[in-house]
Amino acid sequence: MKNILSTLTLALLTLPLPAAPGLIGEYFKLEDKLGDEFEVPVGLNPWFVRIDKTVSFAQSRGEFHGSKLAENFMVRWSGAITVPKAGSYLFALNSKDGSRLHVGDKLVVDNWGPHPMKQQSGTVQLRAGAHPVRLVYHNTDVGGGCLLKWMSPAGKLQTVPASVLFHDAGKLSGIKWDQEVFAGAVGPNTPPAKPVSGSLPQKFGNFVGTALRVGKDPRGDNVAFRAQIIRLDAQGAACVAFDADTMRMAAGWTQGGLKLEGLPFTGGHGAFPSHNGAKVFTNQAAPGWANAQGSLAEPRVPEDGKYPPLGPLPKAQAHYKGLYVHGDKTVLRYTVGADPVLELPALENGLITRTIQGKFTRPAVMVLADEKGAPGLQIVGATWKPGVVDGRIVLKIPVGMAHFKVIYGSGSVSETLEDLTLLMKGGPARWTETVTTAGQLAKDDGKAAYVLDRLTVPYQNPYGMKMRIGGFDFFSDPSRAAVCTWDGDVWIVSGIDENLEELTWKRVGAGGHETLGLTVVDDVIYTVADDQITRYHDFNGDGETDYYENFNNDWELTSGFHAFCFDLQTGPRGEFYFAFGSPVR
Repeated sequence: MKNILSTLTLALLTLPLPAAPGLIGEYFKLEDKLGDEFEVPVGLNPWFVRIDKTVSFAQSRGEFHGSKLAENFMVRWSGAITVPKAGSYLFALNSKDGSRLHVGDKLVVDNWGPHPMKQQSGTVQLRAGAHPVRLVYHNTDVGGGCLLKWMSPAGKLQTVPASVLFHDAGKLSGIKWDQEVFAGAVGPNTPPAKPVSGSLPQKFGNFVGTALRVGKDPRGDNVAFRAQIIRLDAQGAACVAFDADTMRMAAGWTQGGLKLEGLPFTGGHGAFPSHNGAKVFTNQAAPGWANAQGSLAEPRVPEDGKYPPLGPLPKAQAHYKGLYVHGDKTVLRYTVGADPVLELPALENGLITRTIQGKFTRPAVMVLADEKGAPGLQIVGATWKPGVVDGRIVLKIPVGMAHFKVIYGSGSVSETLEDLTLLMKGGPARWTETVTTAGQLAKDDGKAAYVLDRLTVPYQNPYGMKMRIGGFDFFSDPSRAAVCTWDGDVWIVSGIDENLEELTWKRVGAGGHETLGLTVVDDVIYTVADDQITRYHDFNGDGETDYYENFNNDWELTSGFHAFCFDLQTGPRGEFYFAFGSPVR
């Protein structure tokens, strides 16, 4: 591929070094075709803003690298580049469609126009120090990609490294864009990738509750009895397993390997789900956060000495509160001591990340991974450095506001820290298609003491879910009832009248850990599953669950396939009762 080389001479005064690393990336959604212009239309506010450590975005198959944009968009990266010594520097732009690079007020590389991935380059004389840099990229249709390279001082053409790119933090704070609108938007569809063995099936939604055998550690089986397996990509090949007993992230993986077996998945007795593939990281079955004294010692001492210990941590140490669903994002909520914490696991540029947001009234210690086999870790948004305690990589967090991102592996991801509180208000509906059935009235000859009307269950439904009913209850409007299933779903059926001619079934919740009991209190749905009593919240009135609240999980849970929790009932003083097929302590 022929490069177009242009040599420019630039004599700039050395600029003061900006304090903040990375370039400001402003992403613009275009309503009309751009035409012959080289710049963002005047008066157009960004659709999305973040800090990009580098401009190294390989050609995408659909959505452009977390921007929720796929076609007819522009990106403007701005900031400064520092060069170690005076001399001639070669820059190259490899992009699908148009890109232009300015250093100072000089156009150094012009790779404009619609075209497939193509590289153009140019050279410029620079003095040692910092120089303003601006890169504009315009993509017309699906498959965008843009990479900024230079001939390094070592003489190698490579991506311009993060270590020489900076921006003015004050300018970033002055850019206006609607974060709430962006958070609520759904990204464009990406063409389906090849199936990966051991992926989390899409029918379960964002997550599924189950016991999970993570593998082995030095003490024996590493099992998360109250695991929430959270999907990180559309395929379900990338997931993390959060343990609601210990507040640890038990494991993370990106290449499948999940085996859903036993009840209720395959019907076999004795077995339960496991992950048997390559893992990005693991955490042993122990507390994920330290206690008030900063100790990670196990407070749950089993009487029989067996490992792993059972039951949740003492609430004074850490306690699981629930999870929010917002589009394809799942936000965990828990407390460390009395301090509320939000956590967003995600997959960014192929790397697992964990964004943490909270205010700490005492110093905290967070466990990141087992030292053995752990990848390189990066921390974005904080200057704290991970350390090692008893074979576990930990992060010490001081008193005050904390908002940071943990990156598992080496590579470039967005340094923008998403405000997780914006994901607590309700996201877009996911199950918009309802199912209509016709009920069956009993034949009543006027003499029978007992008759049975049938609400026809939608065994064939657009979500491919089995409809094995575990419990039901009516709302204050008796024409509506809530139903839970063994496979973790909650549905609302409406149209229950004297004729039963048209019953409408709406899926409102998913992912429960074998939900076999349900009650409605003050028109709010509660279910009991193996792991907890869940209270369901719909914040935006779209008829779907936005927050799965852990109402109570004060019992010890094992992986035993006969340890069902079912038949949720309430008493006259507001107490809840259910049957538990297991010894209780």
